[in-house]
Amino acid sequence: MKSIVVIYSPLCEYNGAFLGQLEEWFNNIDLEIITIPFDKLTTRELEWYKAAGVVIGDRFVRSVFIDVFSEGLLIDSVPLSQRKIIQGLGLEVEIGDGDATTSSEAIQVNPTNFRKILCRNEVEWNLLNFTNYHDEMKLCLENYPFGNPANRFHQRCYQVKEKIFTEVFIKEHIAGVFATWQGKVIGLLEVFPREIIKQYGYLTGTNGNDLDYLTVGCLEIGYGIPRTLMLDELMFHLEAAYPKFSRPLLEGIGRLEWPSGFTPYWVYDKYGFQQSEIINKRTKIMEKRIHKS
Repeated sequence: MKSIVVIYSPLCEYNGAFLGQLEEWFNNIDLEIITIPFDKLTTRELEWYKAAGVVIGDRFVRSVFIDVFSEGLLIDSVPLSQRKIIQGLGLEVEIGDGDATTSSEAIQVNPTNFRKILCRNEVEWNLLNFTNYHDEMKLCLENYPFGNPANRFHQRCYQVKEKIFTEVFIKEHIAGVFATWQGKVIGLLEVFPREIIKQYGYLTGTNGNDLDYLTVGCLEIGYGIPRTLMLDELMFHLEAAYPKFSRPLLEGIGRLEWPSGFTPYWVYDKYGFQQSEIINKRTKIMEKRIHKS
């Protein structure tokens, strides 16, 4: 029997859908699926990541969302593809990718109109806390820009990330900010203690004491919303929330050459973050002191 090892981060709720979809994709194929959350990695899996170039020296050079290995070789990564996994396994099976995602409802707001919406204070800005984190997660379940996980996977998505929020709120009263408009979550900026981000597979800095740092874990924009404008607004509203955090330092992963992408360099640069470490020519660790210790 062939087998795959699926390593995933509980920091991303969407992985609940990927795990469920994997089970459905290979339900009728003689294939063993072994799932390992990132915090349960052993030296065996770490060696696989080193061979794949994801670990250089003693550190990961990218965040781990979800990765599929076969016989120690990385054969697929986020977003998962049934066809790529089958090819990586060398199976003679031809089947489609199924329906892991559904489309978001057609909301399209151009930058000019979105500025008017902001000026009219139609957007509600929320501090992410223990009472509303399920609401915040609806962006990735119901308004994700690249397609939502199918409804049948939603409960598993919640379960994947719930324990993370429980750990975060033991250490901090809030975990970032999120925005809602017309009943939809249209943007979020999650900020977690560095040691939690690191433990569950996302890239962090290595300078200083982990217990002094918060790290941006996710910065995402809802479907149809102007991305660069909303990235700016989220960071602006996070800045107003700095006094709510107990730790003095905040860091994020600044990525060059993709201004509307995931945690772009420019938004950290604009809000006074300084480069503290270099991962590679396109990825920098940016940090900022947000209040006195």
